[in-house]
Amino acid sequence: MTLLLTNKDVRGLLDMPTLIEAMRRAFQELGRGDAAAVGRVDVLSPGKDDSVHGFKTMTGVSLGYAVARIDSDLLRWPVRGGGARREKLRPEEARIGKENGLLFLYSTSTGELLGIHQDGEIQRLRVGATSALALQLLGPPAEVVRHVGFLGSGYQAEAQLAALLAVYHPETVCMFSPRPERRRSFVERMRQLVGPSDVELVEADSAAGAADGAQVLVCATNSMAPVVDADWLRPGMHVNCIKKPEISEAVLRRCDRVGIATHMGTRTVLAGVSRELIGAEDNADAWWKHPPFVWDTLPDLPTMLAHPEQHTRQHADEVTAYIGLGSGVQFAAACGMAHEVALSAGVGRTLPDEWFLQDVPQE
Repeated sequence: MTLLLTNKDVRGLLDMPTLIEAMRRAFQELGRGDAAAVGRVDVLSPGKDDSVHGFKTMTGVSLGYAVARIDSDLLRWPVRGGGARREKLRPEEARIGKENGLLFLYSTSTGELLGIHQDGEIQRLRVGATSALALQLLGPPAEVVRHVGFLGSGYQAEAQLAALLAVYHPETVCMFSPRPERRRSFVERMRQLVGPSDVELVEADSAAGAADGAQVLVCATNSMAPVVDADWLRPGMHVNCIKKPEISEAVLRRCDRVGIATHMGTRTVLAGVSRELIGAEDNADAWWKHPPFVWDTLPDLPTMLAHPEQHTRQHADEVTAYIGLGSGVQFAAACGMAHEVALSAGVGRTLPDEWFLQDVPQE
């Protein structure tokens, strides 16, 4: 039987500390050659009005599971707050009006289709758990982290905060987002998410204000331009970013140590779409395409896990940075865990095998 899981089914199903350990095992497998991933492929074609249709695929095999992620979105790159931001169309602008990504989970033992999952909740949980793993490897010790700066207020930001609080127990988390109403709403939602706690969640009037005095700065934005200023960095500080454009070469040059999620990049295929439209996502002058920070030369999570004495934080005063990038092994680990927990808890809907298995004559 194939188990169908919606975002509602997955919400609250996965324990963040356990998911962080699942990511650790998946990236360790990837480093040993016992797991594999194929980089994301984005096929961009003209959408409605001035939008672009993005057809995205990603696959990975880890921990006994294989996953294929397929995502169909309508996108724009509007300029807000002084920089371009990649955004999906609002529901009222698109015919389907909803997220449209799916995850197909297979058993590597039998080849059968075990599950079909909506990707929204799992997608942000795997990013959050991987960021938390990076904090454990590159961030300062938990006992010195009293103040955290936090940039962003979107869907990814919620999981980033949950992951952060699985690693650190700061006195304050100071949050900034360019639109005051969204910032205020996000802080209120996060206070409800955290519940009764001695972690104080507060607003900042600027990104610099959020970063002031922080031992850790978390960036979880949809900005296609840098959101961190090199002048904010202090000895012992760590900067965690969910994607490359959030951080600049000037910031990286101030760091003693830089790590990334994976060397596997995103391939963009254009069909009737101008290359200029996607801006920073395909910028030939981007820092990750030129020395000294060529993406493929930076230590990734598999390397950091295999050789912590060389590539993880070694001294309290080191300034460190981590930049995330999606990998199919994240989905294999997260979907496999969601499937196991859901079966145990009786969550989800089962679909008959005959809908998917085929009798095909063999020559």
